[in-house]
Amino acid sequence: MIVSRLEDEKLLKEHQKSLRNFVKTGTSDNHRITRDIGEQISDAIIAFNSKNFDKAFECLYPIRFEIIQIGGSHAQRDVYALLLIHSALRSKNPEINSKAKQLINERNAFKKNSPLADRLLAHQKRVLSS
Repeated sequence: MIVSRLEDEKLLKEHQKSLRNFVKTGTSDNHRITRDIGEQISDAIIAFNSKNFDKAFECLYPIRFEIIQIGGSHAQRDVYALLLIHSALRSKNPEINSKAKQLINERNAFKKNSPLADRLLAHQKRVLSS
């Protein structure tokens, strides 16, 4: 996440090259997880930070239920759910915008009575009405 915000294109390219090399040559559970979902997560973060919300959405949406494989706490994994929701809300594509409510409801199933969910749903309604 940090590398894509440093505004150091050379460092970002080196990081991406290293990740892709690991995907090609690595072994172990970490390699499998990186190959199966880590590369898409990285691409989504880079796309989001570059304001390419459609690409961020397209990278994360198909793997959203697989992110549990990376481990970490619920709160840590929630970052990716929120990244996906905000990608859907910020997209210029109405088809992607329309999936935001579904994603908010999916998140709400795990985070019941979340005040953030109410704010996200209100924002989603504004996006769809504009």
